[in-house]
Order: sequence, then structure tokens, then C-alpha cells
Amino acid sequence: MTTTTLPLLPRDDIVFEDLPARTLILETVAPSVRDGLVVIEDAARFGIVVVRESRLAEAFAAEDGEVISGDCAVHRFSSWPDAVISAWRLRRKALDLVRPLMRGEDLYNGMHLEWTSFHVLLQDLRCRTGIFAVEIATDRGRGMTCIKNGRHIATCTDTHRAAGPPSLLDELAASDDGVITVRGMKTEYDADEDVAVHRDSADAIAWYITQKAGNDAEQTIFTAPFLFHAEDTNEADRLAETLPVREMNGAARFQLNRRSG
Repeated sequence: MTTTTLPLLPRDDIVFEDLPARTLILETVAPSVRDGLVVIEDAARFGIVVVRESRLAEAFAAEDGEVISGDCAVHRFSSWPDAVISAWRLRRKALDLVRPLMRGEDLYNGMHLEWTSFHVLLQDLRCRTGIFAVEIATDRGRGMTCIKNGRHIATCTDTHRAAGPPSLLDELAASDDGVITVRGMKTEYDADEDVAVHRDSADAIAWYITQKAGNDAEQTIFTAPFLFHAEDTNEADRLAETLPVREMNGAARFQLNRRSG
């Protein structure tokens, strides 16, 4: 990926804005940010530093169409004499959006909004494993959302910078003219993200697993979106009637593991 434009980033509490970058030491700024972003801007180049638990976790610099990371990025933007620096807090899970924005693969670049069902596109991305940064630019403004393993972890617009729900993009998606860009990358499975939130849903999935694999089968419950295997179609239809699908953003997925012996 190459870029020369600072992507739209959500922000919660602002720590400071537009200070001369040469006057600040990044390591001393991190404890005040706690969890959030530090952004360095200088004309057509920029840097983004991710702060987690008051420590500098990741750094990226974009210059001349090239994106570099780590210590090389810090060294690069530290050499920009006229750069300004801003910092704001952001909830920890939302920080994951920076990596696909800066290092993700271009999946869709400049896709015309008038040709696209935007909400169907988001639903498709929610059904995939990975992390995806979706940017939408229209005559009404800009917006972005980040989806990680089926869940929106951050959404904002240029008029609503605080991280909010995906519905923030509805007005932009209704525009007659605009473009969509999607960048994505693979992620490792994180069991903490697949906690069964709805007890009725978990019970329904457990019932289905028991029917398929027997009472002595191990049961692993998920509530992330998934497509059922073809041979499960009939049972899936019955299960879908039982589950509060709207609350789960799609059908349930599950895994069957028979115990040996």
C-alpha cells in the first residue's frame, strides 16, 4: 500500500493538537495518552504512533508514497523540521484499525458508491475472518469503519470524530456519488472476541451440536458470523429460526470436535 494522505481516524478525548513536533519527546507523551494515537503531520507526509498502556506500541511513517514502520518510522518523522503533532485517546480495541490502514492489502480501491450496495459490502466483510478498514468519500463528507473478525471496532465521520456505531455512515452511503476503499489483512484468532453474549443463542447452538455430534461431543460456542456448510443447510434453516439473528449480525458459527475413545 502507498499513501500520501492522512486517513480519517476516530478520536475520543483530545490530549493536545498541532504542537511543534520538534519540541516534544514521544516517550514522555505516551503516559498522558495511555491508550490512543499520536499523529505527526508535515505537508504531504505523516506519521502515526499507536500508544497502548502508556507505551509506544507501533509507529508508521508515510512519505513519497512509501510506508515504513518501527524505529525507522520514528527516525523518519523525527527529522521533519516543520511537522506538527497531535494526540488523542481511543479505546484499546479500536487501535487495531491502524495496521490495516497502513499495512493492509488494497482489496477494493476507488469502487464507485453508485455501483455498490454499501450495507451488503459491510455484511460480506463481517462474514470474513480478518481485519478490514473501509473508507468512504462522498460529496457529503468522509467516513470510515473498521471490522475485525465480524465486529465493528470503530466507526467515525469527518463531522463525528468520536468512535461510534456503524449507522454513522448511513447518510454518506445514501449519497449519489462517492468512492469506497477497503484494505484488509489476516488476523490471528482471538478467543476473547467470541464470547457468547446471548444465552438463548448459546443454548440453541449447543442443542444443534448435540443433535449432530452426540451428548459426549465437546462444544465450542461462537457468535461470530459464519456460513453453514452445504450439508447443514436444512438444520441451519431450523437453527436460524431459533436464534436472534439480528442481534448477532448474521448466522452463528460453531465447531464440532468429537472426543477420542
